[in-house]
Parts: sequence; C-alpha cells; structure tokens
Amino acid sequence: MANGGKELSIDRFKCAACGACVTVCRNDALMLWGAWLEIKEERCNYCSACVNICPLGALSIVSSQIPQTQSQKNA
Repeated sequence: MANGGKELSIDRFKCAACGACVTVCRNDALMLWGAWLEIKEERCNYCSACVNICPLGALSIVSSQIPQTQSQKNA
C-alpha cells in the first residue's frame, strides 16, 4: 500500500513486546519475534489501530518525508 509520506515508528525503549498491536492489526503488518516487533510497511495502511491499543505508547505514525527548507518552499 502506498504510504502517503507516512511511516509506522516503534520506540524500542518503550515496547514491551506484549503483542497487543499484533492482535489488532487487520493487515498482518506487525509480527512479534520473541521480544522483537517487526513492521511490514508494505502491508500497513496506517489506520492507527496499533498506535491506539499500545499500552505503553511505543508506536506512532510519523512523516517519512524530509521537510523542505524555507528557500525550497519559496522557489
């Protein structure tokens, strides 16, 4: 799926590998390998279900685009 300039981000210091996000993901975009959470970006539709269910706030959707400088905006 096209990401529209979005990216799912994991804060590995916060993630406790509880699996709540994996169970709520309808697209099987998240997999838990022991204590390691893996994102399959090509399957993610950025619906925020995983972000909303994470009890520790370890997941977020962020912009994957590089911000333009003021001179680029004015060009």
